[in-house]
Amino acid sequence: MKIVLEMLDIPVSSTIDVSEDDMETTPFHYALEELSQYINGRVLLIFNEGKEISLDLFYDFSLCYNEIIESIELIQNGFFVRNEIWFCEQGSDFYISYENMPPHVLIEFEKGKGVGLPNKKIENFHSLISGSEYVEQWRRVFSELSKAFKIWLKKEIPVPF
Repeated sequence: MKIVLEMLDIPVSSTIDVSEDDMETTPFHYALEELSQYINGRVLLIFNEGKEISLDLFYDFSLCYNEIIESIELIQNGFFVRNEIWFCEQGSDFYISYENMPPHVLIEFEKGKGVGLPNKKIENFHSLISGSEYVEQWRRVFSELSKAFKIWLKKEIPVPF
């Protein structure tokens, strides 16, 4: 498994009009919302079988931020758990289930009825990967986002796990 973060500059058109306190979120998640003023982005989850799941950075990823963090922490701490993340933003409607079976994690992708492009083209699948690889790939993405916060927002925001 490989996770790739893609970011493209966009013209700045507006500023975020809600404070971090009003959003009741973590500094990392708030900075992610602020970053949406400067870039378009996506997170690609690439599996050995040639399957590739695309997460929009500011809809899919941001909306399911807490669930993604929870999955990383549960797997990192070696808990035997089966859970799913439902990416439900308009045009998404797909599920990524994970079952931690240390030292491996079983990842399953399942489309919902309303799934749109680009994930509509992917058939449901499952993949067995290393738990440590799962954690490290996400850690790298979050580190890249921390660097982006420093570049575009002039903020030092540590990785949340």
